[in-house]
Amino acid sequence: MYINADKVTMLHVEPTSKCNASCPGCPRNNYGFGVNTNLILQDLDPDIIIAEANKLTNLKVIHLCGNVGDAIAYKYLNKAVDKVVAQNEFFRIIKENKHWTLSMATNGSLRSTKWWQELGKKCNLNLFKSHRIQFGIDGLEDTNHIYRQATNFNKIIDNAKAFIDAGGDARWKFIIFKHNEHQVLDARTLANKMGFKLFETVVTNR
Repeated sequence: MYINADKVTMLHVEPTSKCNASCPGCPRNNYGFGVNTNLILQDLDPDIIIAEANKLTNLKVIHLCGNVGDAIAYKYLNKAVDKVVAQNEFFRIIKENKHWTLSMATNGSLRSTKWWQELGKKCNLNLFKSHRIQFGIDGLEDTNHIYRQATNFNKIIDNAKAFIDAGGDARWKFIIFKHNEHQVLDARTLANKMGFKLFETVVTNR
């Protein structure tokens, strides 16, 4: 099967195989207990991402989201963000009607609030203010860690608040399980209060 590169508008990139969480349903670990011994921990050179993106003439979104890694655990994330921002500035200078939106998915419990604040400022400075972060938060303080093992709800909320308050576009993705289904409304209320741009739910049979 061949794909016409001119028709590609979103590039899905798995930039790293590293993650701090131990979610039972993730193939990176043994049902939540220990990292899969066949997994190679590595980070993608950001120059490769930009080079491949430049091959796609109608590209609109670069989505950093892993099957086995978390975008915020990406070793070169700061460099990758800077390169996308610089590329957008280049498009503006040459008056090309083109812009890349950077989209990232994360459990949100890594890095400091200062780092998240700086990321929010950087995302808010881009031409169309369209860069966004999707936080995977499956419940509240007493339930999120049941599936998102090894994450800290309060740290996630602090990080998200720092990002949002600095102008960042944050979205909350809530996977519904039996143990958290009673908290969807409360989580949605919290998301709205904090300034998340979107709250979405995903239904699972677990």
